[in-house]
Amino acid sequence: MKSSNSPAESRRLLDFVPLIRPSFLSVVLVFVCGCLWVKNETTNERLIALESRVNLFPCVQSDSTENTDRISLSLTEATARDFYKKVQTHVSERMGYTSVSPLSIEASATIRLRKRRNVLNNTSTGITIHEVRKEISKQFEQLMPTKYCKSSEKVCPTGPPGYPGPTGARGPRGRRGPKGKKGPQGPMGPPGKSGKTGLTGPAGPRGERGDKGETGPKGMPGPPGRPGKSISAPKAMLTPAEQTRDEGGNTAFYCTVAGNPSPVVEWHKFPEAPSERGTILRLQVLYERVGVLPVEVNNSVGKSYANLIIIFSGLPIFTKVPPFLAAPVQGTTFQVTCQAEGYPRPVVTWTRAAMPLPARKTKINQGTLTINNLIPADTGLYDCVATNIMGTKKTSVNVAVQRSSAAGLHDSLIVGNNKNHLTSLSNWLAPITKSVNSLWKRCWRASVDGWAGSTFHSRCDGKGPTVTIIRVGRYIFGGYTSFPWGKGKVKILALVGGILSLGPIGMELFGKKGGWLLNIRGSFSPTFLNGFGSFLLASGSGRYQYDSKAFLFSLVNKPGWAPVKLPQSGKYGYQKSFSIYFRSIYGPTFGDGHDIHISNYASSNSNSFSDLGYTYSPPSGYSLYSTFARTFLAGTHRFTPDEVETFYETT
Repeated sequence: MKSSNSPAESRRLLDFVPLIRPSFLSVVLVFVCGCLWVKNETTNERLIALESRVNLFPCVQSDSTENTDRISLSLTEATARDFYKKVQTHVSERMGYTSVSPLSIEASATIRLRKRRNVLNNTSTGITIHEVRKEISKQFEQLMPTKYCKSSEKVCPTGPPGYPGPTGARGPRGRRGPKGKKGPQGPMGPPGKSGKTGLTGPAGPRGERGDKGETGPKGMPGPPGRPGKSISAPKAMLTPAEQTRDEGGNTAFYCTVAGNPSPVVEWHKFPEAPSERGTILRLQVLYERVGVLPVEVNNSVGKSYANLIIIFSGLPIFTKVPPFLAAPVQGTTFQVTCQAEGYPRPVVTWTRAAMPLPARKTKINQGTLTINNLIPADTGLYDCVATNIMGTKKTSVNVAVQRSSAAGLHDSLIVGNNKNHLTSLSNWLAPITKSVNSLWKRCWRASVDGWAGSTFHSRCDGKGPTVTIIRVGRYIFGGYTSFPWGKGKVKILALVGGILSLGPIGMELFGKKGGWLLNIRGSFSPTFLNGFGSFLLASGSGRYQYDSKAFLFSLVNKPGWAPVKLPQSGKYGYQKSFSIYFRSIYGPTFGDGHDIHISNYASSNSNSFSDLGYTYSPPSGYSLYSTFARTFLAGTHRFTPDEVETFYETT
């Protein structure tokens, strides 16, 4: 019987377990229930301990008292026996336990009576029943709240459990459990039904050709054929005869042919392949395809030709546009190019906004504008205009002429093509030029005008400030003076008094003691002063001149050295007397000693030389007579120049 009920209870428990949904509230309730159960067990243990203590107290002082105690005890035992019996019966019915035998209760009561009698017999002092009850009430007040006790101060024992309440509503479904492990693969099922037939695949490769079969029997003769056409030479006609399309669009031309046999059409010039046996040509309308397109039609009898003429008409289109802004340097030659295409081909011209083009120095050739010897007044807006029968297009360039202290030196064969050299010269000349509109013009180029010293003086004397540029191999150097060549001042060092005759010049000077300055030209010889004394004058053919603005320069010199300006700070520069040297047979000569000297017919000898340090400053860190100072400008002390040029300043 037990074995049959156990599986049923297990199944009921298993049916109940999945409905449990653990949550925080359920955990708290379980904890509270556990605490109450522990408290209840503690209370029961104290009650049992108290009951044991009560049994130890004597309760008889007299016969009446003993009888009363026995009656109370018998009533208490009877009540306890009935109570334990009901409780055990009820608990056994609900929990399925075997009921406890009443003998155990009676035995326990007998044992308690014996213990109490032994205590009474051994106790010399008696205790009344009232004191016992008072003590019991006192102990129960410490164990249980007052609300559980009656007014008679007796303990209220727990009553029997009540009848089971009605079944509660079904709780919510518990959470879904974790996914179980994948089971083993089942056996393979039976094959399914056959599917629909698929599409036919591509044809396979062609098989090998079979053997030739036997000749069949001769058939019946056919009906007579139609008479054939006569052969003829090909002819062609192009359509449409004329059409207009926008540039970039597409068009088509048709070639209608006649002839027997059927002729073949060939389109020449264009790479597009003709379609439909060559009778149609489709192409894109572009300017590059303007012209005549030959069409050839041929067969076995002969050939025929037709021409397709493509005409393009449109506004000019600039193919090369000038820059928006140009900043040429004063004294240079300015060129700018503008080109345009169109059909008919446009004419390209140049105009100047609100002003005519610079006179006598402007040239226009195939769209290129050239302006020579620029000056600041040439600044302005220049328009390139392209015109044909379809209209006019215009583009502009804003020309801003940059002022330069080296304007005109661009014509130099030595430095004209080097912007760095021109920039250096412009920086050095800027503080000393006469005007912002100054222009340097060439007065002597030795390779063109001649290498004689007299030629230099005949072309450059008396023309104002000059710049001389010299090239020796890779070395480029020169000098500047603001004093005109060929004019000088003679300083009379000693004059006592009287009349001074200057011999062939025929000038007379009434002087007095001290220094006199006399403007003279040409060469002269020393003359005595009427027996009163003498004056010191350099012998006949040469003289020095001081110029505070004069300087030398080097544009290309020793390796590792940059372009440098050399002021008059040499060993004898403090004398302020030897900036330049005049002599009719010498070329340009600077400084005492000399710092730079160009000899007569310098290209055919090596009499020209350089001795930096006399008047002009030698290279930094070197002194007069040092080999480096002597060879700094030209690479050697004595040299033969390749070219010498002198430019003079005009405003």
